[in-house]
Amino acid sequence: MDIQGATAPISITGPGPLTLGSAGLNLATTGVNFTNAASLVIGADQTWTLGTGRVARLLTGGFTLAGGTTLTLAGSGTLTNSQAFAAGSAGALVVNGPLLVLDSSGANRSGPTTLSSGTIAILNNTAPLGTGPLFLNGGRIGSASGTGRILTNATAIGGNVAFGGSPLGSGTMTFSNTVNLSGGDRELNVVVATTFGGGLTNGTITKTGANEINIASNSLFSGPLTINQGKIGVSHVNGLGGTPDVTIAAAGTFSVGGGFVGGEAVIGNLSGSGIVDTAFNTPVGTRTLRVTQTTDATFSGRLMDASGSRVLALNKDGAATLTLTANNHTYTGPTTITAGTLKIGGAGLLGPLSYAGAITNNATLEFATSASQTLASALVGTGTLLKSGSGTLTLTGDGSGYTGTISVTGGRLLLNGSLAAGVTVGAGGTLGGATGTSTSNLMMAANSTLALDGGGTTTATTFDGVTLANPTYVEFSSSPVDTTVYDVVTYGTGGLTGFVNLVPLVRGTLTNDTANNKVLLTAGAPGVRTWNTGNGTWNRFGTLLNWAEGDQKYYQGDTVFFGDRGADVTVTLEGSLTPGGSVVTVSNTANAYTFTGTGTITGGVGLEKANAGTLILANDNTYSGATTISGGVLRVGNGGTNGTLGSGAVANDATLVFNRSDAASFPNVVSGTGTLVKEGTNTLTLTGTLGSFNGGDVVVNAGTLQVGGTETSMPVFSQLVPRTVTVNTNGTLEFIYRNAFGTIPSTPTTTVVVNGGTVRSSSGLSGAVTILQDPTLLNGATVEATKDFSVFGTYQLQGTVTVGGTIPSAITTAGGLVTVGNGLNNLGITTFDVADVSGNAAPDLTIAAVIRNSGNNGANVGGLTKTGAGTLRLTATNTYTGATTVQDGTLRVDGVLAAASAVTVNTGATLAGTGAIFGALTIESGGTLAVGPGIGTLTVTNALTFQANATNAVDINAATSQADLVTGFASATFDGHLVVNNVAGVLAAGQNYQLFSAGGTGSFASITPATPGPGLNWSFDAASGVLSVTGSVATYPTNITATVSGGNLQLTWPATHLGWQLQVQTNTLAVGINTNWTAWPGSTTTNAVNVPINAANPAVFLRLVYPPQP
Repeated sequence: MDIQGATAPISITGPGPLTLGSAGLNLATTGVNFTNAASLVIGADQTWTLGTGRVARLLTGGFTLAGGTTLTLAGSGTLTNSQAFAAGSAGALVVNGPLLVLDSSGANRSGPTTLSSGTIAILNNTAPLGTGPLFLNGGRIGSASGTGRILTNATAIGGNVAFGGSPLGSGTMTFSNTVNLSGGDRELNVVVATTFGGGLTNGTITKTGANEINIASNSLFSGPLTINQGKIGVSHVNGLGGTPDVTIAAAGTFSVGGGFVGGEAVIGNLSGSGIVDTAFNTPVGTRTLRVTQTTDATFSGRLMDASGSRVLALNKDGAATLTLTANNHTYTGPTTITAGTLKIGGAGLLGPLSYAGAITNNATLEFATSASQTLASALVGTGTLLKSGSGTLTLTGDGSGYTGTISVTGGRLLLNGSLAAGVTVGAGGTLGGATGTSTSNLMMAANSTLALDGGGTTTATTFDGVTLANPTYVEFSSSPVDTTVYDVVTYGTGGLTGFVNLVPLVRGTLTNDTANNKVLLTAGAPGVRTWNTGNGTWNRFGTLLNWAEGDQKYYQGDTVFFGDRGADVTVTLEGSLTPGGSVVTVSNTANAYTFTGTGTITGGVGLEKANAGTLILANDNTYSGATTISGGVLRVGNGGTNGTLGSGAVANDATLVFNRSDAASFPNVVSGTGTLVKEGTNTLTLTGTLGSFNGGDVVVNAGTLQVGGTETSMPVFSQLVPRTVTVNTNGTLEFIYRNAFGTIPSTPTTTVVVNGGTVRSSSGLSGAVTILQDPTLLNGATVEATKDFSVFGTYQLQGTVTVGGTIPSAITTAGGLVTVGNGLNNLGITTFDVADVSGNAAPDLTIAAVIRNSGNNGANVGGLTKTGAGTLRLTATNTYTGATTVQDGTLRVDGVLAAASAVTVNTGATLAGTGAIFGALTIESGGTLAVGPGIGTLTVTNALTFQANATNAVDINAATSQADLVTGFASATFDGHLVVNNVAGVLAAGQNYQLFSAGGTGSFASITPATPGPGLNWSFDAASGVLSVTGSVATYPTNITATVSGGNLQLTWPATHLGWQLQVQTNTLAVGINTNWTAWPGSTTTNAVNVPINAANPAVFLRLVYPPQP
């Protein structure tokens, strides 16, 4: 049935049946729909083609799809079937493009259904797709409403399929029979919750879409499962089939369901950055994820319990290494290492920060993390616990059932619980603790450390036997008290070997108390040490004679001082140095000190830089005391990737310089009157909180200085301290958060000078405006706004913007905004004081950003005033509505000024450009309008006024007959002076130049130069806006020659009388001629005029006069 050319819908009714053989139904090009209310029989293979927007409806009666036949639906229209399938419907149904809406029973249909493309929308739960197999090779399937649908068909997925989504409804989908993935990797876009109630077989899944898949029955597939979005939950104990690898992207979740309570969900390799949780199904209890890792992989995502006592446990199995790097896990269930290695890497944690889940380690558990963590749980097993990262691991639980080994090769292990295992501490490792005990032995390797971290004098770790290699160091976490006796380590029947190998890192005396099986340290008084050499090493071992006083050695807890040495000095720091006293003092006048090396000044001490010399910190420090700069220069970094201050506040009354090559942040609170200088090619971010920068001036010489606050704390720079921020060539000042210099309506106290550098706002900036108060732009300065911020993230220019130097500057944009005015509660005018830095008419400051009013939705009227001898160029479509005043120099408008902004050009100032001015334009006495540069067009859509003694400077081109043009104005008033510059060609009589697109009133009082050339004159016709070149005008009378042609009276006169004026009057016959003469428009610039003949005017008189009359 081919329906073409119909103009009304086609409907078929009656008892039928309507039998379609092989012709099918073609609605491919017709503009109408088709409705069938008769019973329908499909007796042969056929295709129904439904064009875009076309709808076919099967309403009542039976629908027979005979066995051995295939009905293919093609096109992109819609078929709605409300006809129940009749008995014997064993034919195949193929959907290849259109939308098929099923609102009838398919219980009598046993043929297969194939979805290749298009959509199947289900409105009926009575076997809507029949009882035959379902093949999903593409397209989209789901409920047509909010009601969930259940399909009992045996299903095979042979392509990428979507479940739900437009144009479908929100109802869930359930496949109660087995779903065969047909041996391939199937991308399932899950828009509505979808349950595979019969399990999955034979293939792999890549999941997209935000909703969840529930695998709710036995499965026989081996994966892998890749979860890019949404969730895959396994609620049946056998739902995973084999041991599929699971990869979870950041937006994905793998959920261990209630079917695994008391059991294990077994997978292969785990990788990705998403979430593993138990937030699936309601049964409470512990569900274990068993990972049989066969390939080394990293999982940077989270392991999480769900609410309601749905606890996750982890069992690491398989010979490979699984590395966990997240530090925000919330799972609290047991952790078991059955085989291979479970490694905590990066800055990761095992479980929460204080993890209380039981740990069974029968393989390898490695803490290679830089983070610190407490394990409060019981520890059992026979495996290896390896502490290798730089963080601190504290054991407080019961390890009496742990008979494996513990090895410390990095960071600190604090033992405050009990162990049955022995402990080996390698070179660079540290063992501490206050109450820890082990029934086995302690082996301390050369260059390992025993730390007294307990804070008491009678507590220390206890082992059966202790062996100390040479050297084994003894250190304190804080300074010991003079003459106090401290327990270092306690040993049992295994005895102590190597006592003589102990080296204290603090001043004191070590004793082997054999009566009580203890090693004791009697603390001595900390010393005061002054650097007494040139280049040298500062370490904690008390072996180097680089100091002036006493034994010339440094021990932890000593107060240190660095003074003048007569030459520059490099001090190489090794290890963690914890000086005593309140500060490390560097008081140098002539020479510079450089602190370098891998060592760190740490502890509660501060740092003081005094006198006029320089200190360079090329090492990284973690001290928590204050940094005081009372004199000279403190440089952080030396052009490389190292160099930090401690975390304490900074009092800067001299100069603080940052000079690194990599990105760094500076969160410290800053006070004082000194200067902060940014050098180096890197980006330094001031990440402090509200008003945290109370310091003085800031200079950006190189790289990028990012400033801001947070959405809640707002400005980093305190508004209470006046300062100047200078951005020099090669430097960039970037605002990454709102209100870096202060909040509206307060007036910021920070003045910005951009001396050849760049000031810009980050593309991600949000929040209120960043105010630049009285900014100065010098030597090629650039101010950039890189985002359209609406009322957010906008520069607000207040006061006077000063432009100077020798190179032009710019305020540029990539869709950004610049506001003018004085904040939310005040109106204001922003002045641009632009010097003539280029020495010519070229722009000295270009503003490509949109200038708009300040305040919410631009509610506060802001204006613009141009001062200074230079040129300010505006290129954007500006929206500010306050007045625009050109007081000095040139304002060049190559963009748009809004209708509400009246433009006034004062004495000595110039308005130039080829843009559009929608407000009124007034050129006051002494002011100049100069369209261009070059020959161009300026649009003025409001009133245009030249006052007396104003100037209109125009360029004309005699070679091309082009001229500057002012167009679009509503009215024009001419006065003052017309100054003409011919840029090319020779002026000659008869040349005409359109200077204004329409006429106006008045006229220019003078034209310069006085004549176009010898024997020539200027003639400006105010009525037409045309400037003409005329010859010498003959003053003697002449004749008018008149001819009639085509309804016109053609009048001509000799060219010698070019410049005479044709006048006309029209009267009745009774009146005849009188004195009521009017000028014929444009007649002074020609010697030929066509006068239309109108029979209704019987008395028309014309004459030629000289000189022309007004």
